[in-house]
Amino acid sequence: MLKYNPNWLDILRVQDERLRFEHFSNADALKIGLHAIEAAKEFGKGFSIRVIANGAIVFSHHMDGTSKYNDWWMDKKLNTCREVQLSSLRFFAEVEGGLRPRPNWLEYEGNYCIDGGCVPMR
Repeated sequence: MLKYNPNWLDILRVQDERLRFEHFSNADALKIGLHAIEAAKEFGKGFSIRVIANGAIVFSHHMDGTSKYNDWWMDKKLNTCREVQLSSLRFFAEVEGGLRPRPNWLEYEGNYCIDGGCVPMR
């Protein structure tokens, strides 16, 4: 389980303001996805990634060691991100830091989760 770190809030706010695209194409999605995979390899970690643009999955990859359950977790994180229009990690930090109440819809654990892993593209 993710453990809250109060130092994250300032970092996450800055990221949310700075990490914006003037335009975003399917080619950009491919670059982001491939870069993320290479970074994971450097750290010796496996993960699943999905990049969505205009409601369509334009990049998806499951590294070795992942399973169908990664899709379920990505769906839950995406639902949370869409609901709050923040990264799922920033939402987690704001709830755990007492800046935002824990919403009732999080009780639907099959559909939502409060965890890092989903970032809205702006």
